[in-house]
Amino acid sequence: DVVLLWITLFDGSSIDTVLPPPGDVPAFDLDAQTGWAQGIPYSVRFRDCTGVWWALMARSGSTATVRNSALRAVGTYFEKDHVIAISGLANNTHLGQADFQWGDVAYHFTDTAVTSWNFYCNGQTRLTLTSCLFGELIAGDAGEAWAVQSLCDGSGGYLGAFGDSRLVMFLSTNLSQTTAGDSAAVYVVHSALLSPVVDAHDDALLLLVNALCQGDLRPRDGAAVFEGRLEEVRAEVGQRVTLRGSARVLPGPDSPLRLERYALQYGAGKDPLEWFPADDDHAAAVRDGILGTWDTAGLAPGRYTLRMWIYSQFEEPFEVTSAARLLESRELGDLTGDGRIRALDGIVLAHTLAGNIGVGEPPCRCPDCGDLDSDGLLGSSDQLMLTQLLAEN
Repeated sequence: DVVLLWITLFDGSSIDTVLPPPGDVPAFDLDAQTGWAQGIPYSVRFRDCTGVWWALMARSGSTATVRNSALRAVGTYFEKDHVIAISGLANNTHLGQADFQWGDVAYHFTDTAVTSWNFYCNGQTRLTLTSCLFGELIAGDAGEAWAVQSLCDGSGGYLGAFGDSRLVMFLSTNLSQTTAGDSAAVYVVHSALLSPVVDAHDDALLLLVNALCQGDLRPRDGAAVFEGRLEEVRAEVGQRVTLRGSARVLPGPDSPLRLERYALQYGAGKDPLEWFPADDDHAAAVRDGILGTWDTAGLAPGRYTLRMWIYSQFEEPFEVTSAARLLESRELGDLTGDGRIRALDGIVLAHTLAGNIGVGEPPCRCPDCGDLDSDGLLGSSDQLMLTQLLAEN
């Protein structure tokens, strides 16, 4: 039904061509004698084919010039030691005139459409994709690949790491399969895996740090999955705060790794110089539940950082952090934050409910103090309760 031809360019090879339109192709030849190609070590011949799609796979040391064509996919196979940064690339793009020099791979596109961008990070390549929409990202050998503020839509395959490589997702989303194999490690940090297929096998590691995972985590062989999630906290000083999230170590049947315990700590500021226990250590795994409590009595209002250490048979614990903010303790009904409940607070709440001022915008300095019925919303019942409170005062 479909013929997808990957025109693969090896080290030292190049093309300069206009490809036939996708679909019916009466005849097509590519070999060492083709005039628009150099260094091709293989032979391809089409005769009377239907449903033909074109794709390009440029490996390290190659050059491609493509004009007036439609490419179902462009794959770039890095296999040396370059440091490469790519940003702002998107699937389903029409390139009027574009030149890309990525390490030792060069592209020149004129009036060409690309459906899916795919990347393969091998050798000791260091590749970073930032603000990109791409179809596939695979790390292998000793390569290191980062997807930052990006989306893998699976149009070219999936997200994976093999060999001794490392793949990091940061503030990114993957709609396709996620796979870690051999001795590779995949880090998913403040990111989302929205496919049900999440696979770790051989001796690989999958580490989820404050991440969302839609699929079941079932490591195989000697692989292991570490899941640590610690929800951010916003509370008043003096409260005993419930800390929620996940703390798990999921080993494959041949893995020696097991959850030993996890510890909860806190420190002042964004980068604390000193840490203090927030609760006793815990030995039982937690999935989307209560991790412990944090007594904030005696602490000053301000920014704090929470930290969770998950201990296993590794020498170093698996670390997860999140932000916390402690607010001054204020009485319910004191929307202006001046320490008193008076008629002005009722006026501020009325204007907030009417949409005349935004929640939390001056003079409404403490929107949570307007939630007198504790339902998480500002509504008419809060206004009625504040009116009664003002009358009593």
